Amino acid sequence: YTIGFRPHHITLAPGSSESISVVGNVVVTEISGSESVIHMRVGKDTWVSLSHGIHSLKRGQGVELFVQTDRCFYFDKNERLV
Repeated sequence: YTIGFRPHHITLAPGSSESISVVGNVVVTEISGSESVIHMRVGKDTWVSLSHGIHSLKRGQGVELFVQTDRCFYFDKNERLV
């Protein structure tokens, strides 16, 4: 399976009881008004989080983010939504 999720469903705090934690390293943080866009390295992949509030995270800093699994999209090997 392939799992997909939107940046606003990856947050710095658990969004629901269905959230799982993921640890990675900050690549860059962008402040956009009252939100922070956090680019994070997880294994070989780069994930993007859109979090409420201003978060000044340092490059290379370890960070724990939470994925709301009840908001994920699951795809089969033929790239069809399950």
